Amino acid sequence: MRKLKKEASVCYETGIKEFVKTIHARIEVTDNAFLLHKYKLFTVPFDMFMTMKALGDETRLKILSCIYKKNNST
Repeated sequence: MRKLKKEASVCYETGIKEFVKTIHARIEVTDNAFLLHKYKLFTVPFDMFMTMKALGDETRLKILSCIYKKNNST
């Protein structure tokens, strides 16, 4: 947990563009998207990233879990 907190603080201090360079050489950040260099170039726009981040919120995950386990709706 300490390692994650340290990495998060370094990311906030240096900015995402510089921090990503320390993670892996095949990951790049532009002004509009994440670029993943594999056998071909994958582009993940920031709006998609923010949507994925929002869906990963702990409260939303609990709601989705309840919905899928029972016949409830929001």
